[in-house]
Amino acid sequence: AHRAFWRYALPSNMLNAAIGPLPLLLIGARHGALAAGLFALTQRVLAAPVSLLAASVQEVFKRESVRQYQNSGDCRPAWRHAARVLLLLGLLPSLLLLLAAPPLFAFAFGAPWRAAGELAQILAPLYFLNFVASPLSYVFFVAGRQKIELAWQLALFALTLAVFAAPLTLHQSVAAYAAGYSLLYLVYLHMSYRYALDRDPAGRLHAVR
Repeated sequence: AHRAFWRYALPSNMLNAAIGPLPLLLIGARHGALAAGLFALTQRVLAAPVSLLAASVQEVFKRESVRQYQNSGDCRPAWRHAARVLLLLGLLPSLLLLLAAPPLFAFAFGAPWRAAGELAQILAPLYFLNFVASPLSYVFFVAGRQKIELAWQLALFALTLAVFAAPLTLHQSVAAYAAGYSLLYLVYLHMSYRYALDRDPAGRLHAVR
C-alpha cells in the first residue's frame, strides 16, 4: 500500500495540483491578460459548486464505498446512489448555464463580463461531468487502482498542453478543451464503475485485504 502511494498516488496528486492552474497560465501566455481574466472568472464561478456540494457527497461515498468493498468486494450500490444524487444536484444548474450563461454573467458582474458567460456556456457540460465524476473517483483508491488514476492525470495534462498550445482562437481552444475533457470524464466514469466491482482472474468476488 505504501509503495503504491509513493509510485502512483503521490505523483497523481502532484499532477492534479499542477493541472488546475495550467489552462489559465497557458491562456494568459497565448491570448493575453484580458482573456485570462475572463477565463479566471468563469473557472471561479463554475468550480464553486464542484468544490462544495461534490465534496459533501464524496465524504458519504467514501464511508459507504469502503464498507461495501470490504464486506463483499462490490461498492457499486454506493456508486449508483452517489451518481444519482450528483446527477440530480448538477443537472439544473448546468442546463441553466448552458442556456443562459451570457446574460446571467452580464447581470451578475456587469456587461463587460458577458464574454465570460460565453466561456461558461461552452464549459457547462464539462463542469457537469466533473461534478459527477470527481467524488466517484475515490473508487480507484478503494480498489487499489492508483495506477489508473495516475494514467488519467497524465492524459489530462497532455490534453491541456496540446489544446492551449495549438494555434486556435480563445473560444476554439476552450471548446476543444471542453470536448476533450468531457470525453475523458466519460471514460473515467465508466472505469470507476467497472472497478467498483472487484474480481480476481477467475471472476470470483473477493474482499479487499
